[in-house]
Amino acid sequence: MDIEKRYQDIIDALKKGHRYLEPINKEHLATLSEAIHNTEDDEQLKKIFCILDNTQSNCREMAEPLISFLKKDSVSVDLKVYALEATRKHIIDGHFKNGRRLPGEYLMALKGLLKQKDPELLEWTLRVIDECGSQSIFFREDVKNIRPSFFKIYNKHYRAILQLCEYLERRWSGHRPA
Repeated sequence: MDIEKRYQDIIDALKKGHRYLEPINKEHLATLSEAIHNTEDDEQLKKIFCILDNTQSNCREMAEPLISFLKKDSVSVDLKVYALEATRKHIIDGHFKNGRRLPGEYLMALKGLLKQKDPELLEWTLRVIDECGSQSIFFREDVKNIRPSFFKIYNKHYRAILQLCEYLERRWSGHRPA
């Protein structure tokens, strides 16, 4: 699989206003999985996550490399956000489509991300948690503990974090979100 060419095809289609959905097979999955585990180059990883975010189908086989990546400490916030986007498709959508619960290891990886200090990463983690359906209640106590103070809401990410926390808490308490 030529990652560079596949990435460029996706970008070209998106620039033209088209939604490019990459056909993917077992060989591609093996190449992408190996690349996630072994690549240190941030730009290359961004391309890999872009490809994963634009595949035709969900591939539960990508769960392990994506979860492992989310658990890494030495990874930039941008890369974790890109990886979170890929997990939406390949873990959340893939498991729900097949009527399966999300893996506990994935939930624990998200829980670990809630302990990070970066507001952008927290915001995107909460957005992914919102898509976890009824399993999002697993994060109830963690969400209570990350609510930003009033003075932080001048930052767009902290403002979004506060809104997401309020939304999730209303949903968990049985009230219809506004």
